[in-house]
Amino acid sequence: MARIMGAYKGRKNLIWISESFVVDTMPDMEPRRGPLFMDEYSREVEQMSDALMEAQIAIYPIDPAGLSGEAFRPMLNRYGAQSSLREMAERTGGKAFMNRNDLDLGIRSSIDDGSSYYTTSYTPANKTWDGRLRKIEVKTTRQE
Repeated sequence: MARIMGAYKGRKNLIWISESFVVDTMPDMEPRRGPLFMDEYSREVEQMSDALMEAQIAIYPIDPAGLSGEAFRPMLNRYGAQSSLREMAERTGGKAFMNRNDLDLGIRSSIDDGSSYYTTSYTPANKTWDGRLRKIEVKTTRQE
């Protein structure tokens, strides 16, 4: 997705409606595998988020399950499944909407966030790459 969408200029918001993401970053607490068995997915999450950031894609995960009256143990499992959603949102500049019953607010907020961003770039005229700091001045014609 990052490779394809990276060809389009500007910031893009991805509204991801799901109860989890591709990987679960929380430890597996099931007794059959040991008290803290954990597959190492942090590198994969880092690589995915780096690719999405490079393509200027912000992830806005929305968990459609909403709030529920489940017992503590199932909620702990849901928290683990949601951890990767939260991490991807944080890493890409998006926002996660979890444990809520108002899907429309999450969608509306995600769309609104996309309308308030702009992109600027800087290409130095001085091609002397000596590692020294440069003074950059940004001006606008808009009156505050």
